Amino acid sequence: MSIVPIISNNYNVPIDGFRLDYVFQMQLGVSATFTVFLTHKGQQMAMQMITDQQPDVVFMAPVCAPWCNWSHMKPYEQKMADKAKVMPMEQFVIRVAKYQLSQGRYFIIENPNGSDLWKLKQFVDLLLRSDVSYGSLDMCAYGMKD
Repeated sequence: MSIVPIISNNYNVPIDGFRLDYVFQMQLGVSATFTVFLTHKGQQMAMQMITDQQPDVVFMAPVCAPWCNWSHMKPYEQKMADKAKVMPMEQFVIRVAKYQLSQGRYFIIENPNGSDLWKLKQFVDLLLRSDVSYGSLDMCAYGMKD
């Protein structure tokens, strides 16, 4: 089974013995910070990698700070600005997930269970598809750290 990690805001979770930022940097020659997925160019490069490599699974861990419970402590305007800033990434995650499904392949989207990300219409619609299943897993039990 081939797994391609393309988006992560935590580079401490190894896949196949590599740190996620090193995997992305080796494959695309760019820094793997999440901001690369806010750009059209970064999204094009990642999609090219996916279409070329045809991985069985694409692992995506979009930035969670704007969607977590702590974000509710911010003033409304700041909270909404933070969410708007990362929306290109969230839309890209949906695009990749739908592409994987259209090819008969899989995806994993990692975000906290209580994240507001799961309340966005496009994510609700994705989760309600008959060809998508989801569950909850405590990644901290497997070494993930903030």
